[in-house]
Amino acid sequence: MEPKGERPQFGMLRPGMLADIVIVPENPLHNFKVLYGTGTTRLDENGRPVTVGGVRWTIKDGIVYDARALLSDVERIVADAKRVPATSQQP
Repeated sequence: MEPKGERPQFGMLRPGMLADIVIVPENPLHNFKVLYGTGTTRLDENGRPVTVGGVRWTIKDGIVYDARALLSDVERIVADAKRVPATSQQP
């Protein structure tokens, strides 16, 4: 980014600036799959599959979202929708 005497519009995490970020417990540069909402599976030191990663928090325009809580909400909404019989809505 070339300085032009203007305030940068992106690329910085500083107080007072908007930022969209995700917080994950693993390094996504080593495995992009850790950015999946539910994480990904890898083998531990004993060769057993374990779930790793997964977005933990998302920050959008200064609002912090708990990704696991959002996934739980979606699971509940889908389960509720499956329990309700589908109706035909023809004009």
